[in-house]
Amino acid sequence: MIDKLRNYASRKASLEFTARELERLNAEMTRIQSSMKDEAPVSGGENHAEDRLVNLIMKKCEIEAIRKETEAWVLNLERALAALDADERHIIEVMCIEQVRGAAEQLCDELGIFETSTIYRKRNRALRHLTILFYGGVER
Repeated sequence: MIDKLRNYASRKASLEFTARELERLNAEMTRIQSSMKDEAPVSGGENHAEDRLVNLIMKKCEIEAIRKETEAWVLNLERALAALDADERHIIEVMCIEQVRGAAEQLCDELGIFETSTIYRKRNRALRHLTILFYGGVER
């Protein structure tokens, strides 16, 4: 689960990048389709515009499928994080998602805890809780 949390920010950011890439592909497809209308068909000749259009359609379908999977994953993780209590969520965000340097000591100060070992126990309980919320069971 920790590896998944480390990738959360990147996966969420990828949604914005893929949205822009899909817009670019749509614009390029429109441009190719417009140019194809102006071309006279050639009997037995190769049509590079058609090949390019087919390739763009395939790329767009691939990106859309990956984007849909990523959106679902991000939404499920955000719902699971929202179901944690405030301290659990904060510990997970600082230690696992943001990976703040000196996170345990920082959290000790913020939460009024004297030993970092207590923070690590709380993190482990929060991770277990998050895993159950996300998967419906414990990760093995």
